Amino acid sequence: MPKPYVPPHPFVEVIWDDASSKTEWVPPADAGGLERVLTRGFLVKEDNRMIAIAGSVAGEQVEVETVGDVISIPKGMIVARRELVVAAKRARKGERANG
Repeated sequence: MPKPYVPPHPFVEVIWDDASSKTEWVPPADAGGLERVLTRGFLVKEDNRMIAIAGSVAGEQVEVETVGDVISIPKGMIVARRELVVAAKRARKGERANG
């Protein structure tokens, strides 16, 4: 039986306000506004200004870890943030574990 997956980084959910734009002409009352975004992924980097979340992490079997699909979010744009638990689903008898 394969050992359970242990994520190499915290898995987080972040709700944040992104910039938005309108390309058409609108009345001033309809201008402006923010886009609410929900992002989930591996927290791979953080400093006092931003966090970086990767959608994919590779490299458990090689010397150098790499990450992909990375988004950097300025901390001032974050509305809410929480760490999630990653749990592997156990395969039923006769079912393949990877889908």
